[in-house]
Amino acid sequence: MVHYGSGSLAPVLAEPTAFNIILSYFEFLNGFLPNDLTSILISLWPVVILVSFMFLTKRQNPFSPGIYLAMLGATVPIVLVYVASVLVTPMYLTRYLIAITPMFYILIAWYLKELKGASQAVIVPAFFVMLTVSLAVQGLSVNSPVRESYREAISFIEESTTPRDIVLVSPPYTIYPFNYYYKGNSAVSTLPIWNKKKGAIPETTEEVLKTDTAILRANRQKFYLMLTTGLHGSDIVKEYFDKHYTKLDKKQFSKDVWVEVYQAEYR
Repeated sequence: MVHYGSGSLAPVLAEPTAFNIILSYFEFLNGFLPNDLTSILISLWPVVILVSFMFLTKRQNPFSPGIYLAMLGATVPIVLVYVASVLVTPMYLTRYLIAITPMFYILIAWYLKELKGASQAVIVPAFFVMLTVSLAVQGLSVNSPVRESYREAISFIEESTTPRDIVLVSPPYTIYPFNYYYKGNSAVSTLPIWNKKKGAIPETTEEVLKTDTAILRANRQKFYLMLTTGLHGSDIVKEYFDKHYTKLDKKQFSKDVWVEVYQAEYR
């Protein structure tokens, strides 16, 4: 595992499969949707590909140089990154490939424009309805994988805490969105304790958590743990607190953002 001066950790990426390519194009169009909805919509991709091939086989006019360029720009970078991820080292993430989206959108616009008759009358409205629904779901659904409701979680903390409590933020790098919104008076610390002047974030281990919580619990009544699950070390922090402290309350604010309240004393 690689540490950087900012204290962040290098992402640990799995080797991609061909499905990752389809998923990337889906995310370029629809964004990051809840898993169930993503599965349903991606199951329609074979139909989309079939209709596209039928369109191409019936097309009489040659492609313009600009369309050839858009095709290359929308496919070649993804293929190169995919091959390098399989043969060299995993580096495939959709967000790293966002630079190809202008070419991809040009292709989509060209395809919709080239449709004629009943096909255009059905596909174009359906396409824009899909985009509108996707945007609404991504913005409003608490199950959206990229919707992190820190503002709501922090508002709850501000309303619930007293000066005798302490707010713990984990993983430590989520202190940045926390500080952006937090206006309360309670003491705040990351967990593990992160001294930015000394460099990288300490590795999250049970021994480190034992030492840090012993320091932080002094003269405190409650721990308010703002936990972002699914990130490195978050499962270790949650397991440690559930094992060693009495849980008083918990609230979920989005798919991965939780506030869990513990009594600041051993059972």
